[in-house]
Amino acid sequence: MSIVTDAGGYRERVSQDVRNFQGKNKKEPLKRPGKALEGLQGKKLEGRSLSGENLAIEKNQTEGSQPSQDNHIFVSESVFTSKSYSNAASRDVVVDGVNFSAEKVEDIRGLLEDIFSNAPDGRSDLGYADYAKMGLAENAVRSYAEKNLTGEQAEVVNRVVSNYFDEVIKNEDELIRGSYTTYTVDDLYYGKRYDGTDEIIRKMRQFIKDMVANSNLPEQTKQAFANMSLDGPGMILSASNMELAGNIRSKFSTVNWNDDKERNALLKQYRDWMRPAYLELYAGSSKFTESEISEDFDLFSAYFEQANKAVEKAAMGHINFQI
Repeated sequence: MSIVTDAGGYRERVSQDVRNFQGKNKKEPLKRPGKALEGLQGKKLEGRSLSGENLAIEKNQTEGSQPSQDNHIFVSESVFTSKSYSNAASRDVVVDGVNFSAEKVEDIRGLLEDIFSNAPDGRSDLGYADYAKMGLAENAVRSYAEKNLTGEQAEVVNRVVSNYFDEVIKNEDELIRGSYTTYTVDDLYYGKRYDGTDEIIRKMRQFIKDMVANSNLPEQTKQAFANMSLDGPGMILSASNMELAGNIRSKFSTVNWNDDKERNALLKQYRDWMRPAYLELYAGSSKFTESEISEDFDLFSAYFEQANKAVEKAAMGHINFQI
């Protein structure tokens, strides 16, 4: 879990220090015991739900499927995301009443695996840039579906992706609430707070204070951290303005990223949206705000490129190149 500590007006992002304190690697968030967290650790988001997942796929294979007259098998939507799915007989499948060839299922499964591998997964804080990435992922899958699937097939696959990210958002909220005693300050962009009474948070803050005291940072900064309370409430780096987060996800899901005019218009809108949010986060620092926005733009370009390559790979999955 990433947090921000504010010492005498000097605001510092400490998510990396937190992860170092916990002895985790760079990609893992701070993890603490908690009902929601225990359900998430070591488990990949698959299908519609992390708990009580519809395992109709496995049931069809182990208990005998319901073959139709044309030898299709009936499976759930999690056929496209489940790691345990195997169609050794290479039979076509029926998902929500829509037929998919065995080859098309594998193409879609490969696409979603690539798309989700670099997407937010709900096991750490979700900032506004993460909602933009969700939108870009939905955008890429929709682009693939329009060109390679029937209308009915596209509707199923797009719904799978939308449900996946809805579940990501839900589980981020459960993770936070299961890990801390929290509350939300209204009318803020980053209004989620923990109450500061947790012993792990106290130890983490003491670790930060000791680290700063032994660093080469300016004396003014050292003094600010030395005066930092171990017990005060703290900020969680998670988007709390859900209307804005939803708007960002929606806009990025429909933009034509390859159209310079349309893309630039969206990025301008994103800058206008995020400038007050980042000014709030960085205590009014225009320098940090502009730097963060620029980093977001680079992130979006890189992610779109990755998603586009995944779409091209899936579209070529079963092309017959023989003459």
